[in-house]
Amino acid sequence: SISSIVQKLQVEHSIKMGIKQLHKLLRPMAQTRYQIDRSWSGKRVGVDAMCWMHRGAVACAYELLLGKETDKFVRFFMDMVFMLLWNGIIPIIIFDGQDLPAKQEEASKRRQEREEARDKVLDASRKLGDGRAALDINVQKNATKAIKISVEMIERILAALRELNIEFMVA
Repeated sequence: SISSIVQKLQVEHSIKMGIKQLHKLLRPMAQTRYQIDRSWSGKRVGVDAMCWMHRGAVACAYELLLGKETDKFVRFFMDMVFMLLWNGIIPIIIFDGQDLPAKQEEASKRRQEREEARDKVLDASRKLGDGRAALDINVQKNATKAIKISVEMIERILAALRELNIEFMVA
């Protein structure tokens, strides 16, 4: 049960983000991503918006990094919403609130790693040209590492959710 898993989690006051091994602990109770239990129909489900945003951004990481116009991350996000709706599940999309002071050091480290990956992509783009760089596997890996979910990206998702009257909240 969830309560037994929570008891197993001894969340320390740490500067690390998230809860280490949470997915591993929850996996036995989770459905695989391709199996949606129809008994969930009519139920409300909380969804981590940033998780879906990051997954959607992977599909267009290079374009986002270069500032090119793309809606791939919005389409991915909304496809996930539609999948839930199609199965009668009512999504409640939960966005992260402001950064917590205890996580500043980890956030700073991640920001530095994103900037380093971004610099590698821009350097490769200058050397290879946009077309060849976009096809290079190392460039794609670094573009994925450089993903930063911007306020503008969040606003685009919020606009799509509002248009469909999908409930959302900020944690």
